[in-house]
Amino acid sequence: MYKLASSIRVSARVPSSANFIKIRASLAFLGIFSQPFYYLQWGYSNSETTVNFPMTFGSVLIILGTKRAIQYEYTVAATDITNTKFYLSTRNNSGSSRVIACNWIALGS
Repeated sequence: MYKLASSIRVSARVPSSANFIKIRASLAFLGIFSQPFYYLQWGYSNSETTVNFPMTFGSVLIILGTKRAIQYEYTVAATDITNTKFYLSTRNNSGSSRVIACNWIALGS
């Protein structure tokens, strides 16, 4: 087990080709984590497309995304979220979209 923080431990049994890990959380007393185990999944994709999770979540807690090209003034958002997929979109200040390569990370049970 690798200890990431005082309250989260990550199992070291992760295949090198996997893009998900199982974590154990001990913050239930805060009401943040109510399940004993969570899954962290990640990947990269172009925006303006549906992204399928590597494995199905019981429920999704949060998805975070970043754009890979820093010269664009766009924000990254995940919409239409289910336990198997989400839509990755980017928008600028005027609401226009553009296909941009993005990294994403998701946490769920």
